[in-house]
Amino acid sequence: MGASPAQAQEPIPAEAEPPTELSEESATLIAARAAAQAAEERGDPTAALASWQLVRAALPADVAAAFGVGRAHAARGERAAALRALRTIPHDAEQAPAAWALAAQLELDDDPRAAAVLFSQVLEQAPADPDAHLGRARAQLRARARPAPDALIADVNAFLCCATEAALAAATPHFVEMSDQLREQGLDDTAAELLRLAVERGVGGEQAELQGRLDRLLVERAARTLTLAAARPLSPTGRAALERARAAAAAGELRAAREQLDAVVAAEPRSAEVRGADGDLLLLQGDVAGAEQAWRWAVALAPEQPEWRARLGVLLAERYAGRRHPEAVEQLRLATRLRPGQAALHMRLAEVLLEMGSFDEAEAELEAALATSPEATVAAAATRRLDDLRRRPPPPSEPPPAAPEEAGAPAAAARSAQITRVYLDRGELERARAELLVVQKLAPDWVGVHELEAAIALRAGDLPAAERSFRAGLRADPAQPQLALALADLLLLRGATAEAEGWLRAAASAGAVDARWQLARLASDRGDLFEAKRELDAYFALAPQGLSLEPAQSLRRQLDRRLARLAAASSGGLLLVAVGAGGWWRARRRRADLRRMVARAPELAPELARTLTAIRHEVLKHNTNLLSDVAHALEHGDGHAAAFAAQRLFGAPGGDGGVVSRFRGDIHHIDVLARRIGLRFHPPSDPVLGPLIDRINALAALEGPMRHPRDRPALAARLRALSTALNTDSYRALGHLIRRLGTLTLTEALIRAVDGRVRAEPQLAGLDLPPLALDLPVDPPQVRVLKGDLEDVLANLLRNAALAVGAARAQGRAPGRLGLRVEEEDDVITGVESVLIRVLDDAPERLTASMVHGREAGRGLGLVVDLIHRHDGSLTVEERPDERAEGYTKAVVVRLQRAEADEVRPGGGEGR
Repeated sequence: MGASPAQAQEPIPAEAEPPTELSEESATLIAARAAAQAAEERGDPTAALASWQLVRAALPADVAAAFGVGRAHAARGERAAALRALRTIPHDAEQAPAAWALAAQLELDDDPRAAAVLFSQVLEQAPADPDAHLGRARAQLRARARPAPDALIADVNAFLCCATEAALAAATPHFVEMSDQLREQGLDDTAAELLRLAVERGVGGEQAELQGRLDRLLVERAARTLTLAAARPLSPTGRAALERARAAAAAGELRAAREQLDAVVAAEPRSAEVRGADGDLLLLQGDVAGAEQAWRWAVALAPEQPEWRARLGVLLAERYAGRRHPEAVEQLRLATRLRPGQAALHMRLAEVLLEMGSFDEAEAELEAALATSPEATVAAAATRRLDDLRRRPPPPSEPPPAAPEEAGAPAAAARSAQITRVYLDRGELERARAELLVVQKLAPDWVGVHELEAAIALRAGDLPAAERSFRAGLRADPAQPQLALALADLLLLRGATAEAEGWLRAAASAGAVDARWQLARLASDRGDLFEAKRELDAYFALAPQGLSLEPAQSLRRQLDRRLARLAAASSGGLLLVAVGAGGWWRARRRRADLRRMVARAPELAPELARTLTAIRHEVLKHNTNLLSDVAHALEHGDGHAAAFAAQRLFGAPGGDGGVVSRFRGDIHHIDVLARRIGLRFHPPSDPVLGPLIDRINALAALEGPMRHPRDRPALAARLRALSTALNTDSYRALGHLIRRLGTLTLTEALIRAVDGRVRAEPQLAGLDLPPLALDLPVDPPQVRVLKGDLEDVLANLLRNAALAVGAARAQGRAPGRLGLRVEEEDDVITGVESVLIRVLDDAPERLTASMVHGREAGRGLGLVVDLIHRHDGSLTVEERPDERAEGYTKAVVVRLQRAEADEVRPGGGEGR
């Protein structure tokens, strides 16, 4: 609706002087308007209605009068009359959002769907309106629209964030109603989250009612897990089969164990022992989620047996990077209460509590372990942990000052260098830089200047500048093994392995023991096992308690196993010599990076994208992202943070668990994919994963220092450098690579190929189908979607349209038209660029968006919706297509994100 002439007039500024002479009519209107406002203020809607109607009779297009009439009718309970008045207010009027809000409140009881639309209109104009957010959530639930839980909780959060204290105090009935409606729709988890948020924010003041409802809901949800408690004992036949499965698993025959155990689970599903054994085997197979579910079944079947609670608690503590520690504590605490004499349970619970920072509770569990332990090892561990927990830091002391001449620089320069280091330790980089200028002026040739420059650059995350400073320092004095070692670390971070190895050898020759361990690791990575063993032997001879002792010991165990296998394989030595040269050449020709893998087998792109996404999220985003926090903690004297991070990154000491192990498993999976197509994945040749692997290896080299931090400033600097390299450089590079793997060009050839395959299907045989009319842009657009997923979407939509058109054409109910139009769209408000694919037909059968979205997710159009949502797209139905679709009765519209030109994957990314 457009503005009326009366609205188009310029309003009189509030501060302007009124006219000196008023006509009798305008004076009457002014008096009526004032009377209406006064009546509203004193709560007299009848008088207000009479005055507003007088104004409106004289000025029918007056928006304020229409709004006043609507308010007055609403206050009198006259809903229909209020809505009629409010609907006359133009959409572009300043009062429109307030009018929509009032109309939405009036519609909430009788027409909640209309109310939800009105609240959404309010939020388009006023996105932060808390009442509109709460109103939309209430309206959607009343309309049984089954809103997306995330969207509903977002609306509730917006209300709780911005509502006044008075509104919060009065909102209890609304939250009670919404929680009841959610539970009626089977959304108990969303109801629990809604009540939890309300209780935390203080809705209803004392919160007694909401807290009681939340407690009851949680109790009922927990009780449902115990409804299986009618456990049945294992039969003799089942026990024999279970023992065979366990024996096969112990022998490493996991496939045979799985087949045997599946049969036992199917035959005796109510045996807690069988469910528990299933969890053991699933964990051996790497299925953490499956193991958790199996142990939850075992707990539900036998809630008074501590064994399965303990295993579930340990899994929650160890395999979720600390995110589920509270759940782990709950399960382990219940297990200790069921078996209070089990010292190992008390110890495991204490370890989790220590990682959570619950030191008093951890101390109590350690004392319980010490009191109940008959084993010397557990008692010793508990005693050591208690000593560590109760240890008081020593009083601060300062080392004796060095004579100025020992610093290798004039006394004034040495003092300024010390001041620079203090500023650096305090994180005041600008002051450190300013003081360093003094040092450079007083002692321009002093070697220590370059080391200070590098330290400042590392603290600022400027790795190239740090590298330049280390190089300058080594040019000034090559006999500095620690500088050579630090430079090698930076070179490894950016993937310059060959140059890094040269500096490591120089550092090792000059006495840097840790360089030996690094050289051994590099030799092992390239397959030179004997060279790796020599370097490791030298490392252990020189530094039996070195900073990298634990990872070096782990590497030695791996080398011993690999050398033993090599020795066993060398029994056919002559044959090995005969084929060695040829095999080496063939292996070299089979080396490939990701680009070559995808070029040979484009169908690998989805699996590679999933693997790389897992690395980016699970390894980098959710784990190595803590390195900067650890560095900050180390700089402030907290070594416990580094030890906690080491547990997450490397797993238990001496083991192969942790995030680093998971990352290497992902890289191994990529190599397995390469082997399937006759190639070998060669990380050094890959521009993204090669540097990432070097950086993860550099992180692995810090396992010992992180578990037992000694030189905390040096460790903090190295962790900051690694954090920048991993969480900025590698994270961005992986994101760009994933986008390239998941983009393609929407060409006519791709669409025609899918259409041809659909028409060849048996169910379409015999139908008189018209040709597919295509309307495509001159330049084919590029979209962010996996090729196989897009082909599935197009095939389902074309098949659905072809079936409808073919049937209607056979009955003479439609001429028979099939079309597909592709458009590009830019949202001028959000800046989002999209590609729209419209599949059109002229069949008379009706199809709506609700019909499509209600389909089963695993079939037909339900599958289409699921695939599109995976790629952040959407699907709608136009029952009346636009003028460009003349002759068509409907269009199914798929909206996908448009990709930039440089995101398209060369060789296989396009629709060929």
